[in-house]
Amino acid sequence: MALQEDGKGHIYAEVNNIRITYIPASDRAEATNWSGSDVIRVQAYKGATDKSLHMGAELPIPSSQVFGQFVAALCQVYTDGKSAEQIAGDPFAALQESLERSDRIFSVMGPTTSLTEFEQFAKDGGFTISRMRLMTLSAEPTMASECLQLAFSTQGAAIFGTLAGVITAYLGQKAARRITITLFASGKIKSIDARGYSEQELSKILPECREILVYEESPSKDAK
Repeated sequence: MALQEDGKGHIYAEVNNIRITYIPASDRAEATNWSGSDVIRVQAYKGATDKSLHMGAELPIPSSQVFGQFVAALCQVYTDGKSAEQIAGDPFAALQESLERSDRIFSVMGPTTSLTEFEQFAKDGGFTISRMRLMTLSAEPTMASECLQLAFSTQGAAIFGTLAGVITAYLGQKAARRITITLFASGKIKSIDARGYSEQELSKILPECREILVYEESPSKDAK
């Protein structure tokens, strides 16, 4: 999908008659910056040949978790809203099915520094790493700027135990480190804080993993 820039330098993409624009909070006038954070604006064109836009809606994106929830909601509304006959043979549904069958590939997102640190733990655990650059959404330290694809050389439960060990080792080395795991189970998507689980518990959870977010929590301003 080709990205474009509007007259104010904001990145946007078009899907049929819809324009989706990312607008940083720093580019918004104080009077209109009601959310205090970056936003995603969704607008419809007024006609097939008319490039003027309806006002549309804005979703505040204060963190990557909110963005992930937005994408997850779109996926769930789409799959749950279609009938079984419509789902059959649908390329998107086929992709979802392949993801559910996959037990070898994991996507890990986060800021560059956190990913670099996590990458070394993953390599030591036997994972093969590929790395791709994502569009930076914000200056906020928890926002994802890059993505790792982790592949393990064997299949089966051993993969999840190994990744659980990587996660607990990574978290255990530094108190500020955080890992959020997005799960898809029983047709529902939810996020968990990996710090609340033992290595054994994580190994049982990871088969339902769809995405891993690594980052460091900024010290509280009130901390002494």
